[in-house]
Amino acid sequence: MLKSIKRVQGTIDYQTPYHWEARGVTREMQMQRLRFAKKYIKKGDAVLDIGCGDGFLTNALSSACENVTGIDASPTGISLSRSMIDNSKIYLACGSAGDLPFKGNAFDVVTLFEVIEHIPVTSLKDVMKEIKRVLKEEGMLIVTTPNPRNLRNRILGKSMVSAKHEKEYNQTELLELFKDFLKVELSGIYLPLPPLSLLYKPCYRFMWQILFPLAKYCPSLALFTALCGRKR
Repeated sequence: MLKSIKRVQGTIDYQTPYHWEARGVTREMQMQRLRFAKKYIKKGDAVLDIGCGDGFLTNALSSACENVTGIDASPTGISLSRSMIDNSKIYLACGSAGDLPFKGNAFDVVTLFEVIEHIPVTSLKDVMKEIKRVLKEEGMLIVTTPNPRNLRNRILGKSMVSAKHEKEYNQTELLELFKDFLKVELSGIYLPLPPLSLLYKPCYRFMWQILFPLAKYCPSLALFTALCGRKR
């Protein structure tokens, strides 16, 4: 499956495996991404997790499929993944999303969890070309990304979830970006209400049980958008 691995310095400097350490509503957001993805992953699938970071979701995906390959441009992120994961179903590699070190038609599913917002717009064409190359015919693409037009930003008059991102995509822009894929589902993950910080406390779990399901029906207002598309 592998070609030569090219090590590329990533834009995210991982200091700790913070996804593994997440608690409260932040951990639940991770679980919602996982649940969304698992709906479209079969037991015999080979999955590629692009931008795997410290490997938390890469490891979690392995229970739903045959094997998972995690790739990230950050050597530190891959090092953390290897320190946290002991799973024969998982392969980890350091490399660029714009030059994937894999053969064509190698994967049934490709996932990008909170990745595209970190990719420079000028590099997206290469990334999209590579995703389509390694994905099998009628393979599934699963994307989650921050929504700059979420309810909290609309109320507060903000235009981005994080200024550290290269570009954030609203619902219309996201569908246009992945127009070469047949839309299977567009959903939302978590409906944000200020003051958001209060809702991170475990005692507000009853609110999560409302805000997470509600986001599915209001994706244009959700804090994160989740998209599943099928390769045409």
